[in-house]
Amino acid sequence: MLDYKLKKYAELLLKYSLKIKSKEKLIIKGELATLHMIRVVYKVALELGAFPEIQIIDTRTEEILFRNGNTDQLKYIPEHLVKSVEDADAMLSLLGDTNTSIFDNIDNNKIDLALQGYYSYSKVFTERIRAKKLRWIQAICPTEANAQELKMSYSDYENLIYAASYINLEHPINKWVEIHREQERLIKVLSAKRKIKLSTNNIDLKMGLEGRKWKHCSGQQQMFPGGELSCAPVETSVDGYIEFNQPAFFNGNRIEGVKLRFENGHITEAKADYGQSYLDEFLSIDKGASFVGGISFGTNTSLKHYSLNQTIDEKIAGNLQIILGRSIDHVGGKNKSAGQLKLLTSFSKNSSVYSDGRLIFSNGRFLI
Repeated sequence: MLDYKLKKYAELLLKYSLKIKSKEKLIIKGELATLHMIRVVYKVALELGAFPEIQIIDTRTEEILFRNGNTDQLKYIPEHLVKSVEDADAMLSLLGDTNTSIFDNIDNNKIDLALQGYYSYSKVFTERIRAKKLRWIQAICPTEANAQELKMSYSDYENLIYAASYINLEHPINKWVEIHREQERLIKVLSAKRKIKLSTNNIDLKMGLEGRKWKHCSGQQQMFPGGELSCAPVETSVDGYIEFNQPAFFNGNRIEGVKLRFENGHITEAKADYGQSYLDEFLSIDKGASFVGGISFGTNTSLKHYSLNQTIDEKIAGNLQIILGRSIDHVGGKNKSAGQLKLLTSFSKNSSVYSDGRLIFSNGRFLI
């Protein structure tokens, strides 16, 4: 049964998310721990007539590089990787860890050097996506390490992913087509709004949206499972106070109980119950780190419980995410920063969002 569900998951990703066609070049990449899913995806790709290429990531060898490599070695990226992304029609990145703590004791400066070397690859990658020459999706792949990190059994974690993907339905693709249409409707309405005010017991925040667009994630835009509406507010328009009841992570370091106060878009007060030094470190990256780069609302109603995986939890219906630092550029954001910190809180009880004087969101759902 589990193998059957895994194949349904692979078919959903290739047929719905990436729309793979015969003779298209597909890159399938992931850590060693995702190899069980890579093999299934590879077989489905062949059945669809595609030309799949596998790229395996071994974090153990990456750890060896970080501990022993010199500056030139850390910044080196093989030319064939750049070439592969130049030629590909689509890419599937499977997100699943072999060891969630493998880089905990690695010098962040060495990781930064590696990211600098990665620039030539990411530049080609980003340009081809923006030009709509490369279709890309990241998808959660259940692994033992991630299940253990979340204090869940592997089968429970696997079922969480499948539930969020609607794999348990007879025709999950039909469900995602329905979600896509509804979210298209919502963003058309939201994109006409000029201001919003968010309120709960621990949130009193207002921001301007004039000239900005809303985008949605329905499993075809970079991340799967989907279920999210996002926008970038006018940078100097954010005013008020907000508390976050879910943990955040900066360079792998946990931050909890974040409380922020904004004036004219800028953070004037930032406190954390745990990880204050990491929050301060992020905010000191540059001027842009103290401004909001984006907001999003989760809309996936099949997700019922937190997993402490932000990629999943940000999709829970009724969740609110504030992104500090670098803007979500595809929605018109203009905030510049070298860093980005995602902060998440439940926004489903006693919550309200008013836009241009009208109630548009209450207790975890949109009313428009």
